[in-house]
Amino acid sequence: EFLDAQEAQDQSQESSAIDLQSFIARWETPELMLSARFSVTIPGESVFEVYIDLNHQPYVGNGASYDMSLRANPADFWEYLVRAESQGRVTVFRSRGRRDKEQVFSASDAVSVQGDALTVHFPKAVLAGRDPMRWGWAVCLKGAEGGIFDCLQRNPGVTEFLDFFQAQ
Repeated sequence: EFLDAQEAQDQSQESSAIDLQSFIARWETPELMLSARFSVTIPGESVFEVYIDLNHQPYVGNGASYDMSLRANPADFWEYLVRAESQGRVTVFRSRGRRDKEQVFSASDAVSVQGDALTVHFPKAVLAGRDPMRWGWAVCLKGAEGGIFDCLQRNPGVTEFLDFFQAQ
């Protein structure tokens, strides 16, 4: 489980802003399950994005977010992007260089939203990597028409970069 650096502070503040508080990835079954919890009910038109860096090799993979609004540090270029729409559709992309990507999986009933929690399921065979404990993970919630609601961050003051986490 990955927790947002501002979680304790955020819980003490009354706010209607959306705060991505935690992210969990599970892969014990043939399916990969990604789950996130937010500070408020998830808006009806939102997109949950999970960026996966399989190898931590500088400049290998894609260096920007789906909409090009955020950059990845060179050591965190991603190989896979999971885009989950709050209406149920999940699409998985594989990086094809620093700016290109190709769709490798799509399903219309793979996302569930219950209040402040969002869960995504898809076959883990879609991803080429074999050791999720070594992967880097960056997570954001965005509006369906663009605009970032929140990203999971260790350093809340730095907002122009995708912040990658690794299991400990």
